[in-house]
Amino acid sequence: MAPIDVQTPLQSEFANDADMLELIDFFLGELPKRVEILEKSLQAGNVIEIERIAHQLKGAAGGYGYPIITDAAAELERSAKAKAAIETLESEVRAIAAAKCAEARMASSEG
Repeated sequence: MAPIDVQTPLQSEFANDADMLELIDFFLGELPKRVEILEKSLQAGNVIEIERIAHQLKGAAGGYGYPIITDAAAELERSAKAKAAIETLESEVRAIAAAKCAEARMASSEG
């Protein structure tokens, strides 16, 4: 998976859909909590929780128009399901954290 560029804000594919703006804001508001849970689960070695949160994040990110986050979460889910090495899981959690750090924003909210 290509690294996520933390310098460039991610944009929702639905950024120009006024009906989606409130829902996207809600998703973005929840993203830091989800990343925190992933990081804590990683520290605790709780692979089942990592898989569960990655699965939820994969679906939510896709639904709100963030395919980069969806792809990163899908990769993490696959790795957790396969009981990959902790280093692999750590790297993939960092990729999702990078997406959060990129301050996912919609193009329409920048104007």
